[in-house]
Amino acid sequence: MGRLGKAKVLSLDLDGTVVDRAFAERFWMDFIPRLYAELKGLDAEEARRLVYAAYDEVGPGDIRWYLPEYWLERFGIRADPRALILENADWIRVYPDAEELLGRVNGRYTIVASTNSARIFAEIYQEVLGIKFDAILSCVSDFGIPRKNAEFYRKVADALGVDPGEILHVGDDPERDVRAPLEAGLEAYLIDRGGCRRLPERCVDDMRKVEDLLD
Repeated sequence: MGRLGKAKVLSLDLDGTVVDRAFAERFWMDFIPRLYAELKGLDAEEARRLVYAAYDEVGPGDIRWYLPEYWLERFGIRADPRALILENADWIRVYPDAEELLGRVNGRYTIVASTNSARIFAEIYQEVLGIKFDAILSCVSDFGIPRKNAEFYRKVADALGVDPGEILHVGDDPERDVRAPLEAGLEAYLIDRGGCRRLPERCVDDMRKVEDLLD
């Protein structure tokens, strides 16, 4: 595993990379349908069917798919999204290897959360977990881009005022977290805790190994 030499910025995906995906899955696939069931007097199965159908109708290519405020309004749930997210805060868990990496490199590199999620999730992750990012950049909240792509990563570099080649991005999606940033001129590696079966030439199986790439 080679070293990068000129990286100044460490850019990290969040869900599946720093934070366990269990929270996002619980919030969208269990908690929101349960609120809808209570509101409409439906049984759990029918509420899930209707909510999932609405998700499919919008789809991940539409920016609304990622925004809790849109879904609360659509389902007629009168509640503060921040309060609802915090209500499920016990399910927000940081991967131990990611937490250790952040503790080691904070203050030595600019650490950026580069996420597909709405900004509110990243801000609450940071608050609840006590982890620190120097910047949070959400493709949907900050740039109106529904999925992370090369344009998003170029905008990240512009927002930080650095050359794209000075950024190392790490995430768990081969397309969104490796191929797209490479197209934009960043360095990029996949995190695959299952053993680097995907993209083995650009992969780490433990986030602590990212420090070796940087130093």
